[in-house]
Amino acid sequence: MEDKRFKLHSPLQRSLLVYCPSTPRPEEAGIPVGPVSMLEKSHKKILAAFTTTPSAGYDILTEFESGYVHMLFGICDRYIASIESPFTPLLLSAFQVLEKHWPQMLNDLETGCISSTLNIPAEVRLEINKQIKARYVPERIQFLRREFEKGFVGIAKRIWPTLQYFSGINLGTCNEELCRTYTKGLLEVSPAYAGTEGLFGVNLSLTPPFLYTLVPSAVIYEFIPVEQSEDPNPEIMFGDSVKVGEQYEMVVSNPTCGLYRFRFGDVIKVVDFYNTTPVIEFQYRYGQILNLRGEKVDESAVYTSILKCVKKWPSQRLVDFTSAESDLLPDGERNAEPGYYVIFIEIKGKDGEYVLTADEKSTIDSALCDQAFAYKSYRDKGSIAPMDVRQVKPNGFAEFKKYILDNSTASVTQFKQPRKLKTPEMVAFLLQHTFE
Repeated sequence: MEDKRFKLHSPLQRSLLVYCPSTPRPEEAGIPVGPVSMLEKSHKKILAAFTTTPSAGYDILTEFESGYVHMLFGICDRYIASIESPFTPLLLSAFQVLEKHWPQMLNDLETGCISSTLNIPAEVRLEINKQIKARYVPERIQFLRREFEKGFVGIAKRIWPTLQYFSGINLGTCNEELCRTYTKGLLEVSPAYAGTEGLFGVNLSLTPPFLYTLVPSAVIYEFIPVEQSEDPNPEIMFGDSVKVGEQYEMVVSNPTCGLYRFRFGDVIKVVDFYNTTPVIEFQYRYGQILNLRGEKVDESAVYTSILKCVKKWPSQRLVDFTSAESDLLPDGERNAEPGYYVIFIEIKGKDGEYVLTADEKSTIDSALCDQAFAYKSYRDKGSIAPMDVRQVKPNGFAEFKKYILDNSTASVTQFKQPRKLKTPEMVAFLLQHTFE
């Protein structure tokens, strides 16, 4: 029966927090540096009092094992109030782990012992096994098995009937993917717009649309009109000079972390003013736009076009995507001029592997022409050739993520899937994981 005590948010309810610790790295002066989401060791025991994961779970440093453990303890608790993560890509990854490995998770709960295949330190494993045994409820496991077998669209609301919302800083299209699949029908909350560079804005209404009021005391904000972003000496404005409806590249100075006029690439649109403070809406990251002839096609247009086509393919859903401009292709892979876009997509269906036909791939180019007028204009004139769509094999993007993390200083917690590839090495890696 439904426990009527939890129809409204109760202080007795816990949250499912998906978090993977980052290891600080020392700079030349010996000062440890890490992302804004990094937790101090003392915080972990406090978190365990309010979240479903025991404190030992916050000591796991690898993304897969961390997500596995968070979801394992999360599904034990029927009455969680919210699902939270510093950034939504980590939350999406954890749900993907649950979808793929739920039979093993239920076996862990039944046996009271976490899978021996997981790369977890012995002392952490010992503590986690103690906690698993304390959470064994046979009826809950049977219920979860029935729900998982039905599929994972809307799974969050089905297995956690008292769930109120999910929350995290949205990076790219991860929120849209979550809302289409695992958290379908669940309220989405985005309390703040922030990054390692500092706190930028707060969402005063919390719920969509996500409009953020800048926090004047957090950092120093300046704005470059987006059409001048590539100029050597662009006009730079303060917040009192920006205009509603215009797009700007944000520039921040933050003495706390030594940043002076730092251009971190976010393009925003001014939508309103709260008293005299700009209210903004995130648009895209400047370095992530496709731009062969000045058409400037952003991530949102590419994502919308791909999604429109995927919906027409039988029983398929989009796993992930990225893009590149054709000049990054190896000589043997590149067609003659003019240049064109290369789109990498991974899809997943209910009936196993599905390989796209040439006609299905071509629909993405047509959809992008409908979505981006400037792109269509150059395509009609022949200045840009038809796009080359490469279908990535299952788990190809998971391998790509591992490749990026292994070859950079990127943090797992704040990993952003690049929507535009910028190096031939990245393009070559994905080419090795396509069906062609």
